[in-house]
Amino acid sequence: MKSSEIASLKLPLLGSLKNGEPFEYLLLSIDEDSAEIGLLQWFVNRLQLHIGDKIDLHLPYFLSTEFKLRGDISGTVIGAKHSEENQGEIYLVTLSKKITDPDAKCDSFDNYTKELEARGPLTDLVIHLIKDTMILKSGIRVYFKHLIPYFSRISGYSHQEYEKLARYFLHDIEIRIIDNEAKLEELYLNTKKKITKLEEIAVYVDLESLRQILESEISLSLFNVVFSQEKTTKLSIFSSAKTGIFMYINAIKSLEKRLYSNYNQIVIIYLKSII
Repeated sequence: MKSSEIASLKLPLLGSLKNGEPFEYLLLSIDEDSAEIGLLQWFVNRLQLHIGDKIDLHLPYFLSTEFKLRGDISGTVIGAKHSEENQGEIYLVTLSKKITDPDAKCDSFDNYTKELEARGPLTDLVIHLIKDTMILKSGIRVYFKHLIPYFSRISGYSHQEYEKLARYFLHDIEIRIIDNEAKLEELYLNTKKKITKLEEIAVYVDLESLRQILESEISLSLFNVVFSQEKTTKLSIFSSAKTGIFMYINAIKSLEKRLYSNYNQIVIIYLKSII
């Protein structure tokens, strides 16, 4: 790949809706007040955004292992158009907080990536981010394990029906979380051992594989179908903050948002390592 092609390389990032549902996007341009993103037809996690949607872009103000310090850029969709050239939908997002100094040149994803400062060596940062991602997935596993018993209390399914539901739906999700946690542990141990130079990041970190591991195992829309209002005790299980279910779901989605933030940082570090 030519250096000019590498410099203009754009890789999909992860964003999320206010309820935590993730989507892939390309960051086409960005300035201090707004960003232009593309949701292309070939993306796996592709949603239809609407004017007024509040979304998290999970972009950092600087590269850091400290989630609270690095920030998390979010905004509101204020424009949308279809692009045949990009084969997808293009959205204009006004940012909830200015991203940078007005004099900084971050009008494109390339410049944003180049200008983004790192609080520490990039090799150390990427290894720490992978470790943190493994710990976050472990937390999701724990929360989901505590969540499972709540469904039997509000479900209108018979005992036999619920046993099948638990075996083929809930426990299947739990197994996928455990499997992804194990893959992250393997990745962490491998990168910790082998990455010593910046150029080795692209060798040992497979972004597509990592994205699949980080994907949410818990679909809110699917849960709402399985535990529809007809099968519950006249309670929308994801609308009341008083229920234990909402508490655990909200905790899981909060951890997942941190996963997406970590992933986007890893993508940016990956790009920095090959430019």
